[in-house]
Parts: sequence; C-alpha cells; structure tokens
Amino acid sequence: MKNLRRLATDILHFLLPPRCIVCGNRLSDGERHLCINCLGSLPRTQFHLSSPNIMEQMFWGRINIERATALFYYQGEETHAVLHNLKYYDNPDVGRQLGMVMAEEALASGFFQDIDAIVPVPLHSSKERKRGYNQCQYIAEGLSEVTGIKVIDKEIIRTVNTKTQTRLSKDERWENVQDIFSVTKRCKVLTASKHVLIIDDVVTTGSTLISLAKAIQTVNPTIRFSVLSLAFASEYRYSAETVAPST
Repeated sequence: MKNLRRLATDILHFLLPPRCIVCGNRLSDGERHLCINCLGSLPRTQFHLSSPNIMEQMFWGRINIERATALFYYQGEETHAVLHNLKYYDNPDVGRQLGMVMAEEALASGFFQDIDAIVPVPLHSSKERKRGYNQCQYIAEGLSEVTGIKVIDKEIIRTVNTKTQTRLSKDERWENVQDIFSVTKRCKVLTASKHVLIIDDVVTTGSTLISLAKAIQTVNPTIRFSVLSLAFASEYRYSAETVAPST
C-alpha cells in the first residue's frame, strides 16, 4: 500500500509538477513549497541572535517576556506570497515547513532552552471551520517536530470571533483583542509549566499575543513567555539605532 501511494504521488508530480509558491518555478527533489533560492531570499530578522531586540521590547512591561524572534520581516512580494498561501490558499503545510526551518535556524542559539510547551494562537471555531485549519497550529507542529516540545492546542479557546486586524489602527487592534481567549479548567500542563512559547503567523503590535498570555496567566500567574512568529511587521522596524548590535 505504501509503495502504491508513493507511485501515485510520483505520477501526480510528473503530470502536475509542484512549483514554488513565490516564483512559480518547478521545485527540485527535496524542495517543499519554496525553492531554495526563494527560501534563502526571505529577509531574515535574526532576532534569535540578538537579545534584547526590538521584538522583545514590544512586550516589555506587558507580559513576563523572556525571548522573541521572527523568521522574516513582512516586506516585499515574496513574504506576502508566503503568508497568503499559508492563510488563504488552503496550503497549511507551508506553516509546518517554515516552522521546521525556523526551529533549525534558531536551535543552536539556545532560543528553545527550558521551554515547557508551545501554544499557537487559537482561531475562533467559526473561522477555523471556514478556513479548514489554524495556520498557527501548523507552524507550532513544525517547531515541535524539530525541538520535541509539546504543543498545547486544545486547552485554550478563542471565545470571541474578532474582525480582522489588517486595516485597524494600533488602538483599534488593542481594543479588538481584549479578553478574547479562555483557558479550560483541564489544562494541567499549563498550570505546571514555567516557560511557554506562544506562536503567531505575523506580529504587528503584539496585541493578540499579549491577550493570549494574559489568559494563560489566569491559571498560572508566575509563567514566563517567549514569542515566535513567521513574520514581523511592526512599526518598530529594525534599525541600528534602536536595537543592540547584532552578532
């Protein structure tokens, strides 16, 4: 049966060869979703190599933040193509692949050290049914596959179906995500955890992640947080004047 599935996949790829979601070129053996050139050209933040960094600073005084990083800056057509494929084109495995890439690139820096659990930002049930999946869940699964850290995805729910943050002002974004998450009583893992990594696809103001962290703190007030996203789109853009020197 396994050989038959592999044969069917090979025939399908011969008739409809997989192509890069960014440039459209045919993918080579071993490439998934993005060709090696497009994957390498994504504008890396390298925040995991510099602490404190501007992404961490967004959360200072708001949650008990340990570390924060993103794979790439949300700029240019390439990064837009990646995020749109992940969220709107029924291509959730892009999230898993890039989660694995992020984990592999950050692992040696010690970014994942002493983290007890990974928590992806939940989607409201109606939005998840419409989309068919939660893209942050797939990112978390990719991270877990490389790091071995457990993903907590059933114990936290989004109780309010908020409107999209895309066209909201900074103040409207904060108001839009107040008190929208709830932790179920059966979540013993979070109660016992000391350090949790929360996951989003794009970070702009950090408001959604802060709201999620505060919900988790209702069951464990002493918990520490780290943050990871695929993209960083904040107005606190990288500049040599605002962050510590990169390594």
